[in-house]
Amino acid sequence: MMDTGSGLVWLPSKGCGTNCSQGLPADAGFDASASSTFHSVGCDNPSCNASFCQECACSTSQPGSCGYSLEYMEGGTAFGAWVQDSLQLPALVLADTASASLKFGLQQGTTGDLQQQNIHALIGLNSEPTSLVSQLAAGRTIEDGFSYCLDDVGHHLLVLGVPRNESGSELDFQFLPLLMRNNSNPQRRQDMYLVELTALELGSAGSVPAPKLPIAANASLSMAMVDSGTSLLALPPAMAQAFGEVVLTAAKQAHLPLNASVTDGICFQGVTINEAAVALPPLTFVFGNSVNVTVPADNYLAPAPGWDAPCVAVEPSSTEFPMLGAKPLQKVAVAVRNSKQSLGFKRVRRCIDLVEFQGPDKLTSFLGRAENAVAA
Repeated sequence: MMDTGSGLVWLPSKGCGTNCSQGLPADAGFDASASSTFHSVGCDNPSCNASFCQECACSTSQPGSCGYSLEYMEGGTAFGAWVQDSLQLPALVLADTASASLKFGLQQGTTGDLQQQNIHALIGLNSEPTSLVSQLAAGRTIEDGFSYCLDDVGHHLLVLGVPRNESGSELDFQFLPLLMRNNSNPQRRQDMYLVELTALELGSAGSVPAPKLPIAANASLSMAMVDSGTSLLALPPAMAQAFGEVVLTAAKQAHLPLNASVTDGICFQGVTINEAAVALPPLTFVFGNSVNVTVPADNYLAPAPGWDAPCVAVEPSSTEFPMLGAKPLQKVAVAVRNSKQSLGFKRVRRCIDLVEFQGPDKLTSFLGRAENAVAA
């Protein structure tokens, strides 16, 4: 999984099996004994210090060694040994393969919901020093930035480095500033990718304003977190209720029949997801800096578990602000420039378009299907 909401890279250790992830074979995982460049990280190593790794501390099970334990917003904890190895980076097309040193978690167990999600590896991409991008940028392997794109057919893309075209110019994303944390509120961490989001609009059916939150002593702003590790559009309760009311208005205008047997959420009956998506209005994210991103209704619809009826795919947020997960930003390329403290969006027809904009010597990229470790 690619996760812009966390900052650790971790792989299951060989033999961890279902202790690490549901469905993970016992003989799968990272075999440290097979690597000549593998090293454990000791307690006295600077990377075991909280200033580098907030989730790291001396291991209680292996004295002298560094361990990690990370709790995720959506529920569940990953824990294991904090280690180091050499990472081979395949070039985009024909350039030479690059190698870089990477510190990561060698997973020894998982608890809670995380264990049930069948995640076999995770790439943390926030701006913490431990993230994949931060470590590679610190070693001058890449520029301090990345872009990613998630689509609806299982092809997902992660590009390491600031996105540029063949001439070296940055791609034409619509950028807006990243918001700094409010130091009085520990929930709003500096490493989150927070942007100004003023409203959600659903065509002529109506607009849902985002709540304003303090960002400084005398200032407040509406904001949202861009989190590829969250599946759906997650909204605070009052905003979720308002969003549902606007969707119901749009459904009435489109004469979509509601499924009366569903009491927890909004589902339709007698139509497919494609038919519902055509009938319902597109969703526009109204960001700051005059940036608007419009996505089709398909991005806020999903089948109900166990059946094919289309439902509104909105879940309660674990934070006081909206979280823009993978589903609502399908076929929207997202670019992060940490050095410039900005984040940008670009609507694409296919995620592969993001690669075709690049020159072969500019960036390192990974392209794969959903079952690959780097695909969400």
